[in-house]
Amino acid sequence: MMNTNNGQVMEIDVAYEIFGRMMTEDKLYLSRRITFRRICRWLGVPRRNLDLRIRQELGMGGQELMRRYRGDDERSLREKYAIKCFKL
Repeated sequence: MMNTNNGQVMEIDVAYEIFGRMMTEDKLYLSRRITFRRICRWLGVPRRNLDLRIRQELGMGGQELMRRYRGDDERSLREKYAIKCFKL
């Protein structure tokens, strides 16, 4: 369990689930200003702990996962619209 900024306790598994929803539902990775470190701060969990949890499940760290999401969206949009150069 982790202490959050407002004094509540958040388990790393809960933070992992919320992070997943932030990526898939809210698509926070679309903003280059939002980093994995910032998301961990919002969730009130140590970056290392959430990174380790993601790595255990997915075989890559949190920031790498965000880059992968960005790359997949860029690739998808390039293919959909036949655009040679496209960056989110």
